[in-house]
Amino acid sequence: MSGSGTQYVRLWNTICQALEHNMSGSGTQYVRLWNTICQALEHNMSGSGTQYVRLWNTICQALEHNMSGSGTQYVRLWNTICQALEHNMSGSGTQYVRLWNTICQALEHNMSGSGTHRGSSYA
Repeated sequence: MSGSGTQYVRLWNTICQALEHNMSGSGTQYVRLWNTICQALEHNMSGSGTQYVRLWNTICQALEHNMSGSGTQYVRLWNTICQALEHNMSGSGTQYVRLWNTICQALEHNMSGSGTHRGSSYA
């Protein structure tokens, strides 16, 4: 993958640490997590395929670099993001878009230029 692996790890660790305050630890919210992220992406990137792919590649690369085969850690990370998104949005589309914009901007700022790898879809 292009870009600095150290930047990936540092960025992802920052996001994980920031979001873990909202984490309770449940495996049942996995599907709801995916819907939340998909809705956020569709709401934010509507029509702009390029931005959407770049953001998605960034997330996939960060996951692949950090999780490398460890299913347990990877589910826990996704649950953390899911619960953080749900905690911040709770019906309010405005808050939820603002949170996603924050994550998106942080990813693009840290990963600028690293949108070449087409990561797999962790559905």
